[in-house]
Amino acid sequence: MLRKILFVAAFLIVAPALQASNEARVITWDDLVPESAPLKDPFEGYSDNILDLLEIVFRGRADLRVDLMEIASPEHKELLATEKELRDLDVDVDGLFAELERIEAEIKRRDQEVVHELEGSLVRMPGYALPLQHVDTGVTEFLLVPYVGACIHSPPPPANQIVFAGLDEKYVVKNLYEPVWITGHLRIEQASRSLSYVDGQANVASGYAMRVVHIEPYK
Repeated sequence: MLRKILFVAAFLIVAPALQASNEARVITWDDLVPESAPLKDPFEGYSDNILDLLEIVFRGRADLRVDLMEIASPEHKELLATEKELRDLDVDVDGLFAELERIEAEIKRRDQEVVHELEGSLVRMPGYALPLQHVDTGVTEFLLVPYVGACIHSPPPPANQIVFAGLDEKYVVKNLYEPVWITGHLRIEQASRSLSYVDGQANVASGYAMRVVHIEPYK
């Protein structure tokens, strides 16, 4: 009788989560990014020779900004000569780099954009669980990221490609990037959270959050 009671109790706890998982809309990481017009490549149509010269100018100007190049040094003279060579080829160097800066700023802006229509939606999505603090006995929160190495071995993904996952019950993450399915109501929540590294900590921005009602290994 006791075994039956425990079985029924466990079923009553698990059943709603399984039902939510079955009813949830399956989404992908692309669904978290708003649709937008493609950005035009300002360097499209230029020959390899001009692109090589532009790269020299780009690196040289970057070194000047951080004082890694001295005025009137051989490297600076080479930079000026390269800029002149490009102007002689009718290349608007300053205009190109102004456009490049505009595009970079637009990319950063788009990286923060979220799909507001997803607010409150019951969804199921796959990803890699990256614990904010790894605990052998289980974790109650982690970052869901789209690829292995995100936030630690490479620059963090855009905020709209990170979901902060909070769980009511502990979940044992066997590997640093364990592939999982999570189900819950997605919320628009832009926040920065501290991620523990072996050699320190870093703040990682996320654009979404979810109170997870069901989690299972990805298969």
